[in-house]
Amino acid sequence: LNNLTKYEMYQYENIIKEAVEKSNEEINMTIKRMTLEHSQKIALAMQALNMELNEIKHSTTNTTARVMKMEWWKEALIKKTIKQKIPPRVPVLVDLALRIQRFETENDSAILRRYFSQMIKAKEMDIEWGSQPPTLEALETYADYTYGNILRVTLSQLLLHYEKYEQKPFTVEEKKAMEHVATHLGKAMGLCILLRGTKHFATHYEETYLPADLCAEYNVTETNIYRGEQKEDIKNVVYRVANRAMAHLEEARKVELPKNEDVQSQFYLAAFIETFLITLEKKQFDIFHRAVTPNGLRFTYAKNLLKQYFRQTF
Repeated sequence: LNNLTKYEMYQYENIIKEAVEKSNEEINMTIKRMTLEHSQKIALAMQALNMELNEIKHSTTNTTARVMKMEWWKEALIKKTIKQKIPPRVPVLVDLALRIQRFETENDSAILRRYFSQMIKAKEMDIEWGSQPPTLEALETYADYTYGNILRVTLSQLLLHYEKYEQKPFTVEEKKAMEHVATHLGKAMGLCILLRGTKHFATHYEETYLPADLCAEYNVTETNIYRGEQKEDIKNVVYRVANRAMAHLEEARKVELPKNEDVQSQFYLAAFIETFLITLEKKQFDIFHRAVTPNGLRFTYAKNLLKQYFRQTF
């Protein structure tokens, strides 16, 4: 890292920013509403990391090659980037090494490494599943290990920032409350993102994240999904997944958080979750309807995000 020029740092940061902007407009809009610039940059780097890890499954159809690539990322991320701070010259890894602040205790550092290890584990699970997750519970775990940990890492850096620079550390109870919210919102966000991607995954990869156990319960086949059939049974499966996501959103909103705009802005993605789920319900859980696509949600989501921003609550 000491050999990096300011121009190289700027280049890497721009590569990450542009990648996230092109990939997910809603998440990019949410990040821009974070009140701390450091939080924005950490959140962008975490989203870019998730995108890189997602690409492993779709980069090849060879399972052995997928596993080998995942092993490379595991060592490059956990050992070289997070633990040793000597990342390979990969934009997202260099940026993470620059952004992630070191914790004072080994216990806190171990917790941070666990968050990243779980992200890797989620992608390994996805490769093992093949074209479909086995159960709704497995899908929830995947959502928690990805989006839950994206939130936890970003949140951990906010807490460290307050302890080091603001001299206003949060209480143990406040930290637990924030992590509880991150867990529920992470699961809800992951379920919504995977639901919303149903048509994309079916069309481009012949895979689905509608769980096999629910599909079996309603006699839905993968072929039904890949063809985009307007079956009531598919809507029933979508309803069950969406209902679980809504339950997590409601649980998150029951938690009392500190009256702090920096904390509240960490969780503005609740606006996307709510917008998506309400729109999906209005369309009778037709996951192939245009209204639940990024273009269909854009205006409503921007309006709901703005409301949260001015109220300073998620």
